[in-house]
Amino acid sequence: MKKNYRAETDCLNCGAVVQGNYCSVCGQQNIEVIEKFWPMITHSIGHYFHFDSKLTNTIGPLLTKPGYLTNYYISGKRNSYLHPIQTYLFISIVFFLLMPIGNDVNIKDKKLASKIKEEQISEKKLLESAAKDANSAGITIGKSTAGKEKHVIFNGWQLDQDSTIEAYEKRQNALPPSKRDNFFSHYANKQLLKITGKDSEKYVDKFIQNLPKLMFILLPLFAVILKLVFWRNRKYYIEHFVYSLHLHSFLFILFIILLILDFISLGFISGGVITLIAILLIIWYVYRSLRVVYINSRWRIIGKMLLLSLSYMTVFFFSLLMIVFILFFTI
Repeated sequence: MKKNYRAETDCLNCGAVVQGNYCSVCGQQNIEVIEKFWPMITHSIGHYFHFDSKLTNTIGPLLTKPGYLTNYYISGKRNSYLHPIQTYLFISIVFFLLMPIGNDVNIKDKKLASKIKEEQISEKKLLESAAKDANSAGITIGKSTAGKEKHVIFNGWQLDQDSTIEAYEKRQNALPPSKRDNFFSHYANKQLLKITGKDSEKYVDKFIQNLPKLMFILLPLFAVILKLVFWRNRKYYIEHFVYSLHLHSFLFILFIILLILDFISLGFISGGVITLIAILLIIWYVYRSLRVVYINSRWRIIGKMLLLSLSYMTVFFFSLLMIVFILFFTI
């Protein structure tokens, strides 16, 4: 593609002297400021498909050659494949975009909702039957008309839980001040009702929105765990971080495939079989990639895999707990 290069030798970006068509300081091309329409379009498309071709070239080895891309990048050969951070960002964005969509339009969710509705009707009949039995036994039944809530009172104790904040507040206001919940219990109960009540979907949405932040916490932490577990390999932290990026990129691709399989609802394969296959693939991939990158014996790798799994799950659990804790007080 023909480009209109400038005759002047000053770089328009950083002001350095340009020798040739590219600035040796910042790398910008020494082309005319005002481009023609068609060259500008073809140049932009060329950049896009250059990224696209690198991504396509990266996905194959990432899936079929565990540890290969990590070793390739660490050895200094970095032009043929997509940068590890770009790979992770692109794949993770695709996954987190698909995850809520899959939850909303999945046909199985409709079946589940129908089943839940049937269970609620059955539970309502059971409660009505229990209420009749309670009345005959001398247990009083109280009704909240505003929240349409039923409360079973036995010796002054309420046996069921309010389903709305309005019903909870009304019941609290009806009680003498000495018998009302204290400040902390009152706040905690209201937060729990937000999570479990009719607005629980907002909490779930916020939780899903915070999952990418959780992964950004886990990526460097997992690299720290790798550094500690494989301290005898004398690798730099950045090498462990690159491996962490590639491993999580593979996991996200696998999760994307699982979302697609769940969406199309393959009748001839049960969900349990797909989950089992996915777990076996993860175990094989982690084992193979660790052997390729860290070059340890078979049994040493297996032992360190167990240690890594335990450490990772511990960090994952506490990171997840931290997000749940933050959301509980900020929702």
